[in-house]
Amino acid sequence: MFELSGAKDIYMTYVDQMLPMIKNIFQDQGEDVWKEFKKEITPMAMDELYDELVPIYYNHLELEDIKDINAFYKSKA
Repeated sequence: MFELSGAKDIYMTYVDQMLPMIKNIFQDQGEDVWKEFKKEITPMAMDELYDELVPIYYNHLELEDIKDINAFYKSKA
């Protein structure tokens, strides 16, 4: 559902926008450091986001709700 709705892409855009701000603070680091940082931070950020979202979905949605939401996002609507 997270990927189908486009929320994952939006979140990754946020991560991409934060990187230049972080680079500005730590200007003495080379570009290789930032490439490795992004490679490491992306899965970690996604894992943390999923850890936050799963309990919300679990507590507020039934399995049928999730199936219906996924069907909606898969449709041409």
